[in-house]
Amino acid sequence: MNKEKLKHDVIFLSAVILTAFLIWLGYGVINNGKANMVIVSQDGEVVGRYPLSEEKIATITYGENEYNLLHISDGSVYIMEADCPDQICVDHKPISQKGESIICLPHKLAVQISSEDMRSGEGGIDAFTY
Repeated sequence: MNKEKLKHDVIFLSAVILTAFLIWLGYGVINNGKANMVIVSQDGEVVGRYPLSEEKIATITYGENEYNLLHISDGSVYIMEADCPDQICVDHKPISQKGESIICLPHKLAVQISSEDMRSGEGGIDAFTY
C-alpha cells in the first residue's frame, strides 16, 4: 500500500471522527437544560403544565367520555390508564428527559418533557403538529 494514500486515509478518518465528536459535543451543550416541566397538549392546545418534581395524577378528558390518566412521580411521567382502543400511550415507557414525548392519537393528546422556565412561562414547546 502506498504510504501517501495511507497518510491521506488517516487524515480523512481523523477529520470524520473529530467532526462526529464536535457534533455530539454541540448537541450536549444545546440540550443541557434541566427538564422540569410536563406540558400536556390536546388537539394542538396546551391544556396543562405540571412540575416534574411533584407527585401528581391528572385526568385529561377528551370529548364527553374519553380520558387519559397521567401519573407524575419520581421525576418521570407516564399514562397509567386510558380508554383509547389501541393502548399505545399506556404501553409507552415513562419519560423523564427534555424533548421526550408520549402521544395518544385517538385523543389527540401529546405529553412532552420541557425545561420551561416556571417563573416566566417561556421555553419548552414552540409548536405541535398532527
